[in-house]
Amino acid sequence: TVLDIGVSDDENEGANFLEKSYPWPEKVTCAGIGTGEQVKARYPSATFRQIIPNEPLPFADKSFDIATSNAVLEHVGGVQERRQFILEHLRVARSVFITVPNRWFPVEHHT
Repeated sequence: TVLDIGVSDDENEGANFLEKSYPWPEKVTCAGIGTGEQVKARYPSATFRQIIPNEPLPFADKSFDIATSNAVLEHVGGVQERRQFILEHLRVARSVFITVPNRWFPVEHHT
């Protein structure tokens, strides 16, 4: 199972990359700070959970095989908030994959 932390209600070319391309959407839980209405409409096989910034994630320890965030860490806050964000990934999943923007990466909508 996969937890994607930081999904967006705003759909654009670079947003919600995992949901657009993962072949088993029923194994994906999307977590975002928005209402998720558009996410649920676009990806009905995935599960959506609303989360609160800088609060513990509403999931049990090690409840996912992997937790991922694509271009979210830079929006989290300062060093302590970023550290806690990463620790929450590590708490709820057995593996973690986090990316941050890189203007030379082919899928980069920040720069």
